[in-house]
Amino acid sequence: MLATERRELICKIVNEKKRVRVSELSRRLHTTEATVRRDLSELQNEKKVLRTHGGAVSVSFKADKKKEQRQDEKRRAYRAMAEAVYSFLREGDTLLLDGSESVLELCGLLKTGKKRGITVVTNSFQVVESLKDGDLVLIHVGGNVNSSSCISVGTIAENVIRSLRVNKAIFSVQGVEPRYGCSVLDFAEASMKHVMMESAEQVFVLAEHSSFSSEYLAKVTDSLEGVDYLITDCHTPKLDYTPYSKKVKLVTAL
Repeated sequence: MLATERRELICKIVNEKKRVRVSELSRRLHTTEATVRRDLSELQNEKKVLRTHGGAVSVSFKADKKKEQRQDEKRRAYRAMAEAVYSFLREGDTLLLDGSESVLELCGLLKTGKKRGITVVTNSFQVVESLKDGDLVLIHVGGNVNSSSCISVGTIAENVIRSLRVNKAIFSVQGVEPRYGCSVLDFAEASMKHVMMESAEQVFVLAEHSSFSSEYLAKVTDSLEGVDYLITDCHTPKLDYTPYSKKVKLVTAL
């Protein structure tokens, strides 16, 4: 077998298995481990595989691992913010919830936690799915269905929420800026969140650290007006949080 053919085969094996040891390649190719190591070094120089101690991994494997790590970090952030919000809840609370990832984490705490007598009002079908067998009162507001985000929006949904008075509204935003306010990507969602704020005694806004100093076209509220608690996962280095903490109660979950 020519060296080029052997290296092509090594590439194929590594890409199929994602991770492989030198000893295994040596057995499969009927060649010495020293030859395999030289081939792996050449393939790494060509950026076709990545060398590891005792073997190699595919280039996509490293990218997938980084993606998994980012997803794990996101989940930890969502969970931490959900736990921070849950600490403010009281038995018998009525809650308005959106369908964001951090709120879905909160749903898990509502199901397993010890706080009883809670009523949840939501425009999110995912929240309904999560809480449908929970020990609480669950109300979906109806309205026009946005299938891409699994929520309902529009006049019907907003009118139902306007007819209610709840203890706490809890939702997430994509952008938070002390002068511009809270903002999201979608106008219909921004309108829904604004109505939620008007119908609640207390407003809890959840925003990842990357959302701070960000502005989006669809504004939920001006200058953080009406927001009682702004909950984030962690602080962004070099960002001055003083303008935020002067306007709202800023809670850092991690």
